[in-house]
Amino acid sequence: MRKFNELSASKQNAMVYFLSIIFSLITYSLFFKLYQVIYQPVNVGGDLYRMFPMWFEKLFVSFIFALYFYLAFFVFLFIKTNTVKVWLWGAAIPLIFALLGGGKDLLIALVLSLSGWLLAQGLLFIKRRIKRN
Repeated sequence: MRKFNELSASKQNAMVYFLSIIFSLITYSLFFKLYQVIYQPVNVGGDLYRMFPMWFEKLFVSFIFALYFYLAFFVFLFIKTNTVKVWLWGAAIPLIFALLGGGKDLLIALVLSLSGWLLAQGLLFIKRRIKRN
């Protein structure tokens, strides 16, 4: 298998998007705890106006939270050129959901993306320091 850096930019982007989705699916339960802390949802049954059941909404929102974090983390960790453009293309659909959700959702999206970016920058900084020594 070829090294990641030797792949074309589109294959690198696709691999990073796929990796972000896989990690989001694996760890969405951790972000579900964040969902519970922020929104403090009340489980009410029998609502005829709801399109989806409450468990699906919680699953979807916590998956989107995880995707904000992992997309920023993996894009800024592995992609070397046009990182902001690659991140924006990947985050376009989740950001639309954040814009529809209101100010709280947009703030959460920005905070999670910023924390993923900071973690990636910290790992890259440590990698450079180790390489230098």
